[in-house]
Amino acid sequence: MTQWQLLVRDGRIVQRKTRTPPSDPNSPETFRRMRPEGRVALAVEMSSAVSTITQESILDRNPGISRSRLLAEARKRFGLGRRTR
Repeated sequence: MTQWQLLVRDGRIVQRKTRTPPSDPNSPETFRRMRPEGRVALAVEMSSAVSTITQESILDRNPGISRSRLLAEARKRFGLGRRTR
């Protein structure tokens, strides 16, 4: 990730590009340097988080919903953005 840093040189303000340090866990460099297993683990963790948030949202709107109906509604939401051939 490129950021801009303002410097003063000889009484003038100068802009300089700087890179985010690789130790930043949110930097693209950190992701690129991950091993494939780490990327898969991150994807699984993110998918699990999305699934949990979706189910909690459905439960908030339908407090007495059964587990089977909850899963059916979640599947329906996940399927809305998918392409069909």
